[in-house]
Amino acid sequence: MKDSNVYLTDRMFYRIEEVCELFNCSERTVRQWIMDGKLKTYQPTRRHLISSDSLRAFLISGNIET
Repeated sequence: MKDSNVYLTDRMFYRIEEVCELFNCSERTVRQWIMDGKLKTYQPTRRHLISSDSLRAFLISGNIET
């Protein structure tokens, strides 16, 4: 597996905008990953929250296509 150059902090949740910054991609790309079921989110309100565990699983799966 190649190094993704993404380093997660000890935070529990990330907003979509923060995931965009981590992966250096557009909000549209992150939303597409969510719609495709590649990236799991928690949605307590209208805003999607992505857990650090979900991001780790996404990285390990190798589904990163920007």
